[in-house]
Amino acid sequence: FYVTLVVNRWWNQYTSIPLPDRLMCVLSGGLQGNDERGRLLRRTMMRYASLSALLILRSVSTAVFKRFPTMDHVVEAGFMTREERKKFEGLHSPYNKYWIPCIWFTNLAAVARCEGRIKDDHTLKLLLQVQPSQYIWKRSYRPANAVELQSFFFF
Repeated sequence: FYVTLVVNRWWNQYTSIPLPDRLMCVLSGGLQGNDERGRLLRRTMMRYASLSALLILRSVSTAVFKRFPTMDHVVEAGFMTREERKKFEGLHSPYNKYWIPCIWFTNLAAVARCEGRIKDDHTLKLLLQVQPSQYIWKRSYRPANAVELQSFFFF
């Protein structure tokens, strides 16, 4: 029983790792426009989704943290512009700020809806349901129960 609980918790965390495929499909099909503005909106929204995933993975993976040890490295890699970095660092929080790019993503989706690039509310709702903030970090922030830890060591 307890081993199942521990394994299920681990599996839920593993399946919470964001994969961009579904979001890219919804974004490419739902955000209209073959012009430069449409392309830039799609590209920026995917960059925000990738940035949010990167910020989460930096906090839990030593390999990702070694690749991106500072925000300078994140900017140099193209995940964030210098202006976005100023806004990002302007918000002081003792917690991980992975949700900020999710807010930027949502704001761009609202702008695209107002511009008529997202044709209906159903498509906007679908896009926001697939949005990174909905699936990036499903893990609970509670510490592992003592029983779970003990079962790990006994089995």
